Amino acid sequence: MIAPLNLAPPPARRFNNCAVCGGTMYIDAPHADPAWAAAGATQMQPCPACNAAELPSCPVCGDAGFVRLDLPVDHPGFGKPVPCPANCAAVQAQRRDHADRLRRVSRLPEEYLACTFAAFDALPAAYRQGKLEARRAAQLFVETSPDHRIKPEWLDGDLRSLGEERRNWLIFTGPHGRGKTGMAASIVNHLTAAGASILYIRLQDAFTAIQRRYREDWQALGDRDDFALLSSTAVLDEIRFAPVLVLDEWFISDRAETQDKRDKLEAIMRYRSAERLPTVITTNHTLDMLEDAWGTTTLSVVRARSFVIPVRGLPLRPDAIHIGEVS
Repeated sequence: MIAPLNLAPPPARRFNNCAVCGGTMYIDAPHADPAWAAAGATQMQPCPACNAAELPSCPVCGDAGFVRLDLPVDHPGFGKPVPCPANCAAVQAQRRDHADRLRRVSRLPEEYLACTFAAFDALPAAYRQGKLEARRAAQLFVETSPDHRIKPEWLDGDLRSLGEERRNWLIFTGPHGRGKTGMAASIVNHLTAAGASILYIRLQDAFTAIQRRYREDWQALGDRDDFALLSSTAVLDEIRFAPVLVLDEWFISDRAETQDKRDKLEAIMRYRSAERLPTVITTNHTLDMLEDAWGTTTLSVVRARSFVIPVRGLPLRPDAIHIGEVS
């Protein structure tokens, strides 16, 4: 049996006799982002007593931002870099860079930029009916940052019967025009405003990686930030590893989905499931219909991780939401 990875940092190395940091020259401080700090997240900072003037190399990773664990050659993690367990300045810089990149390539269509929870709450009551369960789930999703795990008991209706396991996948289902993407966009806009790393993309665009707005809006940013110019493997990795993923419009095409598409989607879902990465999905189809089109393996993973929330009621007309029809 292969032993599980142990990501605990090695024993602290003393550089001096400082009483504040114990000689490590770093201290563990509350995270700079208030939302993350409120959730108990911390980050490593130079000791104010002995290391305020300059930053020597991280004693764990030497400012590389990653380490390679001492593992047997037959271990699947052998030779693979993992983020520095000390959460040092190099790791934080890499995470900020990745977050900035996601924010540049993860831009909602213009008609969804005004979607917020407040805008939804201001709709006439008749238009909110059939959507209140989705509204509550979306609010809980953003309030439980950074892991976004929701207890079934916090929700209403049938979702309360799903046991005790917390889940951090939401699937908004229902007919076209009821507000599924609008609710997902409210999540995106809320988390983006809070500085979180979140990737929004339509499923079809995930396969083609040539969505028009990426080519046109970010051409000036260069190849590094042009999502359409990434290799297919890099695109797959960006989606698979996104800290929070909003996958819009999970479709079923008129003809059978290709095995290549099935394999790509399975790779995304299986990885995100194994790593418990927060995921929001919208679709016009039932899970049974998606299983027929995309395969039992993928849908079994999705069913096990998700709260499936129907979005019903009246269509959200342009004159009701003021930003165009929401699908």
